[in-house]
Amino acid sequence: MNNDDEDYETRLARIELLVESNAKAIAANSAGIAENRQSIAATNQSINDLAEAAGRTLAGIERLRDIVDDNRADYEDYKIRNDATIASINAAVERLDAILNQLLRNRGDNS
Repeated sequence: MNNDDEDYETRLARIELLVESNAKAIAANSAGIAENRQSIAATNQSINDLAEAAGRTLAGIERLRDIVDDNRADYEDYKIRNDATIASINAAVERLDAILNQLLRNRGDNS
């Protein structure tokens, strides 16, 4: 073997080492890419789950808002009826007071 053959063999050995090193790096990168894909898929699923939960929460809030609106309307109806009842009771008390005063005057006139 001469020096040219040794240089060729040395270069060939270096190239083989570089190819092996690159192959290992590519394999490691491929494994990392696969892990990242799994992580991205899990993150996407979490985002979808959160979006569904947010949708359910918003639907629940809408139902509660409807209930509050219904309760508010029912309260307003109750308040109107209650105010009318109070006014009617006050009018009845005034009439009873007037009747009592009239009876007391009549009693005084008859004494």
